[in-house]
This record gives sequence, C-alpha cells and structure tokens, in this order.
Amino acid sequence: MPKERKEPFIQTIEQGNSRQVIIAAPLFETKEYTPYPNFIGDFKGVLLSIIDARDLYNIYIFSVLESTGDSFLLVNLENNETILKSTTANYSSIAQTLNNPSVGSQAIVELDGPGKTILTFSNLHLGEETWRLIILTPLESQFNEFRSVKYRNMFTLAFVSVLILGAFFLLMFQKSRKAIPSDGKIAVSLEKLGISIGTEENIYSQTDIVLSSKNMYLVKEDDENHAHELFISCLNNGFSGLGIVRENPDIIKKKYNLQNTPFIWLTKNKVENIPCETDINNLHSLIMEFVKKTRKSAILLDRLDYILSENSPESIIHNIHALKDITLANECIIILSVNSSLMDPSVLMAIENDSIDLYGKSLKSKVELSSLEIDVLKFVNDNNTKNKLVAYKDITERIGVTKPTTRAKINRLLNLGLLTVDKRGRFKSIKITSAGRKIIS
Repeated sequence: MPKERKEPFIQTIEQGNSRQVIIAAPLFETKEYTPYPNFIGDFKGVLLSIIDARDLYNIYIFSVLESTGDSFLLVNLENNETILKSTTANYSSIAQTLNNPSVGSQAIVELDGPGKTILTFSNLHLGEETWRLIILTPLESQFNEFRSVKYRNMFTLAFVSVLILGAFFLLMFQKSRKAIPSDGKIAVSLEKLGISIGTEENIYSQTDIVLSSKNMYLVKEDDENHAHELFISCLNNGFSGLGIVRENPDIIKKKYNLQNTPFIWLTKNKVENIPCETDINNLHSLIMEFVKKTRKSAILLDRLDYILSENSPESIIHNIHALKDITLANECIIILSVNSSLMDPSVLMAIENDSIDLYGKSLKSKVELSSLEIDVLKFVNDNNTKNKLVAYKDITERIGVTKPTTRAKINRLLNLGLLTVDKRGRFKSIKITSAGRKIIS
C-alpha cells in the first residue's frame, strides 16, 4: 500500500489484549530533491515502525500524570472502546459532554468520587481510526496546588521585601559614611589639601615631543621616567600642572626645579605638608576641580598599577572613562604611566582604548625594520589574533630562514619592545606587543 500510494501509511491492529499502531513509509532512490509527497525514482522498500499503545503511555503520558496526580482515558471513537485507562471513570459517563459541539478542548463534569473534574482532551487520527486522549484533573487537587503556590509566593514576597529593606538601609549607611569620613573631613577638595594653582618658569628638563590638548597619553614600562619628562614639557609650554605620583614629591620638585606645581603623593600614610591620597574617586574629583579652575592644564597620573592595588578594577575603568571625557571637554592633557605587567588585563585594555600609546605610536617613525623583521611581526600578530601559540620553530619554517637568523631577529624585536616571550615550562610562546601591532598597522 505505501508503494502504491507513494506516501506514508498508518493503521491500527489488535494483537491479543494489546492495540498497536503501524506506520509504514516508502523509500525511493533519487538523485533529485523531491518534496513530500511527490516520491519519484526506484522503489527500494518500506521503513516500518510498530508502536504498542502501552508504549504511548510509558513514553508520553506517564511523565505528565506522575507529576500532577491526574488520570487518563484513551478511547477509540469508532466504537467507544477503551484502549488504555488509569481511572475508574467510564467513557460512557462523559461522552455526551465531550461530543457537544459547543465544547472546545476542555470541559468540567461531576464524577462519582473525585467530584468536579476538568477534562482536557485531544483526538489522534491513526489511519481510518480516531483515538481520543482524555486527561482528568480533579478541581480539589488544583485548589490544593493553588493554595500551595499562594503560600510560597507570599513567603517569597516577604523574604524579598526584607532583603530590599535591608539593602536600602545598608545603602543609606554607606552613603552616610562616605558623606562624613572618619577623619572628620566633609569632602576632599584642593583647598582642604592646601593645593594652589600656578605655572612654572626655568625648568631644567624638556623633551622633543609636543603633546596636544584634549588627549590622554599612556606610557608603559616607564623605567626612565618618560612620563615625568612629558609632564615637564607641558609645564614648559605654559600648562598649569598637577602631579599625582608614587615617589616623594619633594624629590621630584628638586630634580626638575619645580616651584609652583602642586603634587599629590600616592600613599596611604599621612605626611606633613604633603597632600596624600589613593582613592580613585577622590583623585578623579581633585583632577576635575583642578581642570575647571585652570585655562589649560596638564595632569600626571603616575603608577596606575599601584592605584589598582588600592581600588577595585571596576572603579578604575569607570574613572578612566570619566578622565577621557574631561580631556575632551577642556584644554587638558592627561599623562598616564603604568607597569603593564602588574595590571589587570581588562583594566589595561580599557586604558589603551581611551588613551594614546605614545611611544608605541612614535616608535614606527624612529625604528627602521627590515622586510624580514616586518614579516616576523605580521606572522606573530596573525597567529596571536587567532589565539594560536607561536614558537621559534614556527617562525623558522614560515619565514624560511636558519635557526640562528630567527633567534637574532627575534632578539632584536624583543629589545625594541615589539615582541615578548612567554615561557610555559620548556615551551616559549612569542607574542606581539601593542607597539609591535602599531608598527604593522
């Protein structure tokens, strides 16, 4: 029959005390796409599946009834024969209600024993037969469930209300603590720290790099105090400066002959006659106040890695974004210095996105690289962007040079700060630096 009709065939049969459903689908061999039911090609046989009615219960019905405590009836509508059931109710007692045309897929009837019961039903068309699956849900069990849900919701509401009230009072307590610090200061300000604004004359040091206003600059791995010299260069160009440094400010003032430039010492200790602060939120407030009170300003924010050790990463990132906004809205230059090896990677990325990696950018015009060295940088960068590890051997094979040549080229790029080597046991993984990426960009 499936072969003749060229479409699936379904029929029920009775075997002893059980009822079975047979599904047969014809198989045709074709090299073309043929949407159902237009089967073409050579007939190859029939895919046959036999499903016992009891399996329908075990697979589909039992899991529903087990969790709800409901019962069911499975009836053949052709002869009102009950195929499967888990209830004492007979189909004859509810057939008239369910066959009423005005009844949809649900009805409520009064049954002996459970009382008022919800009947949910659906018809299953199996070939020439139609079966009806009926789920019986006593209203009393639903009322019990509703009461249980109600009590759970009331308990949850009470619990959440307590949490909200607790969080509210905790927030108010924290705000009150911030409003009145333990040392009695109402708020941090330049005046309270004894900071006055001025410009400098006759400064000892000067760089050949001129920084532009409305920018935030980044100096990484600053062993030679490049950030300090950039800051002094801004002071030479008439900027009012505020230095926030990790070193003793008196030493820096003496070194660069600074007379009118105020400094804040990044230390938790209280030092006489020197403003001290480590809280990033207070530092942001002081910087904003300083910028607003000057015509053009230069801010040196030294050792961000130390500030990170005293503050949360989230507060650092938030304030870095805010400092960038300050530079854009004012005639302001902010110089950041950081030891990147001590920084949280996410924080360092936020800083790099909002700042100009000055020496990484200018390195391209100061360093001459051979085409072979450029190829090495590009090969390492391509693999790093794909999260692939690069070894010395990989570069030797890719570039087509000897091992000594590979090591010589990589050592030079390492000395220039364009590459780094990450040792993982005996394996050495080569990575490109931000300066290296700028070279090939």
